[in-house]
Amino acid sequence: MRRRDFLALSGVAAGLVGLAGCAGQAGTRTLPTPLTEDPDPLLGASYRLGEEATVESTTVAVLDATVRRSEHYRTASGTLDIYAPSDSRLVSVRATAEGESRPPLSAFGLRVGGTTHPAQSSVEGRPRSAVLSRYDPYGPDAEPDPDGRLLLFEVPAESTGETVAVVWTPTDGAPAYWPLRDRQRAALRRPLAPVTVEGFELPATAAEDADPTATLRVQNSGNVDGTLRAALNYAGSVDAAETLSVSVPAGETTTREYDLPWSGRRLEVELAWAGPHEQRTIEPEGG
Repeated sequence: MRRRDFLALSGVAAGLVGLAGCAGQAGTRTLPTPLTEDPDPLLGASYRLGEEATVESTTVAVLDATVRRSEHYRTASGTLDIYAPSDSRLVSVRATAEGESRPPLSAFGLRVGGTTHPAQSSVEGRPRSAVLSRYDPYGPDAEPDPDGRLLLFEVPAESTGETVAVVWTPTDGAPAYWPLRDRQRAALRRPLAPVTVEGFELPATAAEDADPTATLRVQNSGNVDGTLRAALNYAGSVDAAETLSVSVPAGETTTREYDLPWSGRRLEVELAWAGPHEQRTIEPEGG
């Protein structure tokens, strides 16, 4: 059995916190229309990740990027859910901007081949701050952070091109590009792994002094390795939530067992993932 910390929904600190309501099934979203479709290669100056580009009084740097299939986010009711756009991957980018006039969100894009994808302004109708991250979202009015602020992009799976780079297009001046690393480019080229929940089980009743567990079975029916991101939302005797991440090799099924925050009183448990959510309840024995 693996014991994890519970997640404080006001941020990413550990601890039990209050919740309200339950998350529904994660929906699918239409991929945003690309900003441009221009021929390769780059049409401006190229910088390494971490290097600064300055145009007049504004300085921008792209520090790093992460490619994932999905992300955890907070719903309007305060529970956790999974953001996994249909047929796409998510690219989280850390960037800094300093100067009298910092660039708007629309000045940034992620160029893959001849297509430039726009930075996302929201997540499932929620502000970008809903995404669970140690970094705050980028905004022109936000205070600069030397560790970077978050930009988020959606890119179709199996995207290829000579160019894979974050681009800043200043109002006056040529675009500046920060090419991604080889491992990030490789992640964008890979097909999506069909990772699904095959089983979610926990006891219907438990004694007051019991230590009940939840068993999660995850199947990967594809030919590439994949990761299922999920969340457990609790209500009843305990109002809390925690994040889960299960890596599954291609063509295999992985089983994980999780301890539950049982206090001897009725506990409602929701498994939230990119597919249909699972609802379960544990009642006290004899109750």
